[in-house]
Amino acid sequence: MVLGAYADAARRGALLVVPTSVDARHYAREVAGEGVVLGSVLTFSGLAYEIARRAQYPGRRVSALQRERILERVVGGSRLDALRASASAAGFAAAAGELIAELQRSLVDPGRFITGLRAWAAQDVRRAPYAHEVGRIYSDYVRELDRLGRVDRELYTWRALDALRAEPHRWGAEPVFFYGFDDLTALERDAVETLARVVGAEVTVSLTYEPGREALVARAETMEELRPLAERVVELPAQDEHYASASRAVLHHLERSLFAAAPVQRVDPGPALTLLEAGGERAEAELVAEQVLELRRDGVPA
Repeated sequence: MVLGAYADAARRGALLVVPTSVDARHYAREVAGEGVVLGSVLTFSGLAYEIARRAQYPGRRVSALQRERILERVVGGSRLDALRASASAAGFAAAAGELIAELQRSLVDPGRFITGLRAWAAQDVRRAPYAHEVGRIYSDYVRELDRLGRVDRELYTWRALDALRAEPHRWGAEPVFFYGFDDLTALERDAVETLARVVGAEVTVSLTYEPGREALVARAETMEELRPLAERVVELPAQDEHYASASRAVLHHLERSLFAAAPVQRVDPGPALTLLEAGGERAEAELVAEQVLELRRDGVPA
């Protein structure tokens, strides 16, 4: 339904936003095979660049390597006591970078983060040194980016959206379709709201969600945030056509009852399902690899 709507809108300069660059190449080929040669298929990072270009936001993004070096310099220059032993580990700066990126994707700036850490530390005096140093790493990192006149990927998107909100007319009228996302981060939801509510563009978002499904409950927050923005909500019925015929009944039953406390009925799994139990992540990977090799030896295409 989404891809068909995108194809219809492609001649109006529509944008199809997908999770990864591999997805972008795949769907660009797929829609081209249907004769759709206009429009653009890109990742969320590509959408951020397009927003910045139209909003004339001049931010200069650091590369992954530059970001790594900045984080190492910030951590090395911080006076750490509670985190001194941890900071000496090779992966500490990378872990700090992952935390900062997650905070930025959640639209949490250093001030808000430090306020939250103080509230957390107030519950136990032993947390205070740790909270102070973690908060300082984040604030020092953002200050260092500002000193260099640069931004990282998340800040680039955040500030590009701010620039578009200041001058929403710069976007134009091109519709945007979000397809294939398991969930949306706060930063991605902010982009949806900015384009739909502030700019007034036609925005379509597809998510796998169904009220009352235990397996999908984590997406309820995203759905409830998006629902007030929607002029129309389309709920599609469950379908099983994409499963191979021999295993369709079993896999569809598993899909419909996954994590449910009490399935309505039990279905004989036959050869369609195999339960693997392992004593750790490596053992689990080895079990999966063994299954894959057996299937390949039996002639299953890679």
